[in-house]
Amino acid sequence: MKDKILDAVVDLINMKGVKFTMDDIARSLSISKRTIYENFSSKEEIIDQLVDKLCDRIRKREIEILRDPDMSVDEKLRDITKLMAQDLRITNEAHFYDIKKFYPEQWKKFQEVFDDWEPTFEILNIGVEKGILRRFNPFVLRKLLSTTMISIMDKNFLDESGLTFDECFKEMLDIVSFGIVRDGELGEDKK
Repeated sequence: MKDKILDAVVDLINMKGVKFTMDDIARSLSISKRTIYENFSSKEEIIDQLVDKLCDRIRKREIEILRDPDMSVDEKLRDITKLMAQDLRITNEAHFYDIKKFYPEQWKKFQEVFDDWEPTFEILNIGVEKGILRRFNPFVLRKLLSTTMISIMDKNFLDESGLTFDECFKEMLDIVSFGIVRDGELGEDKK
């Protein structure tokens, strides 16, 4: 039951932000508030356990990706970058940041996951060592990807662009990986 409640809370956060009520949870699951309180003592405990569950899932998946011998460097990079958005499943940027505003202690746990780029840097270093990737400043890439990932998780952006999250994510990675200029054509318009 705890997992069902936590999954319902993700959906409610997408609709209302953290302003959902225990009544909203009960209504969405067709259960009584008593059932909720038998599993959680408060809304804060629900948010806390939700954040823990999401962060744990992200970290476990990072390890699986890093250790998968059948994945190429670019597949690992794609999948590890996509983890945060996929596992959070919170598709409204404003609602996502409601957690930061109203539940700062829980937000610190997210921040630790956001700030831990060691798995991504490990993949990038392997790519550079193998000659697949050129040398670059990984901190600039981290900032670029972090900011972009949060932006493309925004449901309003996805609605306006007419793209699914996966389509938008692929386009973002293509632009970051290959740029926007055709091979050998930078400055060609001056000829």
